[in-house]
Amino acid sequence: MHQGPLPPATDFAAYNKVLPGSADRILKMAEREQRAAIRLRRLDWTSQFISMLLGKSFLYVLVGATVFLIVKGKPIEALLTGVAPIASIIYSTFFGDRKVKGKEKQADQDR
Repeated sequence: MHQGPLPPATDFAAYNKVLPGSADRILKMAEREQRAAIRLRRLDWTSQFISMLLGKSFLYVLVGATVFLIVKGKPIEALLTGVAPIASIIYSTFFGDRKVKGKEKQADQDR
C-alpha cells in the first residue's frame, strides 16, 4: 500500500514515459502543495498567538481597572469589572487543557 503526495516510483516513471516532463510537473505540484500547507500553518500559529496576546492584555486591563476601582472605594463596580478575568482564569484552569488536547487530536486525525 502506498500513501503520499507522490505516486510510487514505478507509476512515476510510467507517467513520464507516456508524457515526457510529467514527472517534473508532478514534483512541482507536490512542492506547491507543501508550501501552501506550511503557509497556512504559519498563518494559523500567528493568528493564535495574536489572539492569545490580545486576550491576555484585555484580562490585565480588567484586573488593573478592578484594582483601581477598589482603591477608589467602589467595591460594586470593582466586583463587576473583576468577574470577567476571574471567570476566564477559572475556565482556562479547568477546561483550557481539554480544548487544546481536542484540537491536537483533531489535527492528528486530519493528517
